[in-house]
Amino acid sequence: MVQHLMTHSGCQCGRSWDSTLYAMPRPGSCNCTGPHGIPWIFNRWSGGWKCGVHPHWTRSMQCVPKYMETMCSEMDNCNIQPRVRWLTFLRDPVSRFISEWQMVIRAGGGWGPEDATCGNFQPQLGYMERCRWDTVPKKVKRTGVATKNLTFEEFLSCPANLGYNRQTRMLADFSLLNCHNLTARNYKDMQRKMLQSAKDNLAKLDFFGLTEYQTKTQILFEKTFHVKFDVEFMNAHTIASSKYQDVTEEQLDKTRMHNQLDIQLYEFAQQLFLTRTRKFNISAKEKR
Repeated sequence: MVQHLMTHSGCQCGRSWDSTLYAMPRPGSCNCTGPHGIPWIFNRWSGGWKCGVHPHWTRSMQCVPKYMETMCSEMDNCNIQPRVRWLTFLRDPVSRFISEWQMVIRAGGGWGPEDATCGNFQPQLGYMERCRWDTVPKKVKRTGVATKNLTFEEFLSCPANLGYNRQTRMLADFSLLNCHNLTARNYKDMQRKMLQSAKDNLAKLDFFGLTEYQTKTQILFEKTFHVKFDVEFMNAHTIASSKYQDVTEEQLDKTRMHNQLDIQLYEFAQQLFLTRTRKFNISAKEKR
């Protein structure tokens, strides 16, 4: 079974996987099962949000094995222990952060401190004032009405913005960091350990791709898992240059400053991605 770890990279690869075999009018509508009734892919398109909306590494590692055990217990003659192959996708941190702002404007965003549980811990952000868009009730948030006038400056300036370094946090093992309790230890030390944890976990994954390199990512996936896609990978959320018009150079500098962990993680990912593509002799030439 393939488990897609979400990092909000903007890649539509999950749809490409499912579209190769099935039609998917909505999340959870793909009956992506193998010959033994075990799903071959575990993501929102194949099974819905079984582990919560956009689960991070720690929650996924706790949830997926339990879900598989429960699913197997409900099947007749289930004597197969499915092997889980973990994968994810990363994106240029500046583009990803701006894209998240646009998603919050459009649909209120899908996250909040209440969604970031880790084991028996809840995020400890009491020393920060929650961002305005995180205080909106979920039913109202999804309409985008309360956030349609959210400026990038406001989004960028909220100290409790969980969009900062989201990819690093999604891949880090919070059981090593006392979860989200940032007051429990030195902040810089916590950040250093969170980044190292994210790098270690990324390197352990069976596969990861980069949103900016769709063709290489698809070829690498096909060679890694010995499959062939009927539908080409695409990046439906690529930020056009026009979307940068309202973002100043000063704001871009602030974005880089607030997302330093993600930038370092992405640099590490690019080097590791290059190593893996070279292993399979994948050409450096690609239409991006």
